[in-house]
Amino acid sequence: MKDSYGREINYARISLTDLCNYRCIYCMSECGVEKKPHEQMLKLEEFSIIICALSELGVSKIRFTGGEPLVKKGAISLIEETANIPAIKNIALTTNGALLPEFAGRLAKAGVDSVNISIDSLNAARYSQITRGGKLQDALDGLQAAKDVGMRKIKINAVLMRGINDDEILDFAKFGQEENVSVRFIELMPFECQTHFADSHLISLNEVLSNHPEFQELGNEGSTNAVYFKLPDGSELGFISAVSRKFCAYCNRVRITADGKMLNCLHENKEYDLRPYLSNFQKLKEYIIECVAKKPLCHNIGSGERQQRNMTRIGG
Repeated sequence: MKDSYGREINYARISLTDLCNYRCIYCMSECGVEKKPHEQMLKLEEFSIIICALSELGVSKIRFTGGEPLVKKGAISLIEETANIPAIKNIALTTNGALLPEFAGRLAKAGVDSVNISIDSLNAARYSQITRGGKLQDALDGLQAAKDVGMRKIKINAVLMRGINDDEILDFAKFGQEENVSVRFIELMPFECQTHFADSHLISLNEVLSNHPEFQELGNEGSTNAVYFKLPDGSELGFISAVSRKFCAYCNRVRITADGKMLNCLHENKEYDLRPYLSNFQKLKEYIIECVAKKPLCHNIGSGERQQRNMTRIGG
């Protein structure tokens, strides 16, 4: 399946729920939590229909996100079902890690071979402030659980925020080296509901590099969205810089929200409701193809366009 610019769309991020056990300041900073009625949210069997349709259209990688995907009742069963679809070659999970000690073994058996764990500070008190009550040790225990069950690809994601955790860059590099995991900083992305916070705390990759001229660029190491750097001590860091260094030309993904909307672009305020087509599989596939054809060439954050949904209602 290709969009109108010839990009092969083979990756879908599926938000299982907009609920989360954390309240991270960059995700819900100014708009609070909007809980949608249960009847507006997709059921597990509806997720399954959409995933099957995507797989028949060329999607081979699925990443389950939230909110926090592991608070979704039945999430493991859906992941197991997804793993049994021959066309799906890679199943990944983005999580805050707190529930991994309970679920890591089942996830690995279900087919999850890649996990991204969000850890925005290595300081316990600061981590609690960022997550509004989360415990750093829970995330670290989750990381260890993922390692213990043999997950092959484990990455740590940290949203970089000026004046909050930008003094921990070297600490994260050392942490990644010690734990033998990839650490990636994500530029703070502006959403309409937390504009003031984003504008106040965004720190770009270019500014990081001006402060750390010793960082040696390695390239993207096979990733289309992260650029990696080597530090003098041999450690490495990745940076995902959607704001200051667009990687839209290589975008190969669509997003499915927990309430059944498809988004072609994280930062575009156009969404396509898949729910009316769930009872007719062929029409669902045709509609998805039609929607993917409307995928924009690139986002327009620099021109002032900002996503109206907050991050927890899109999927990490």
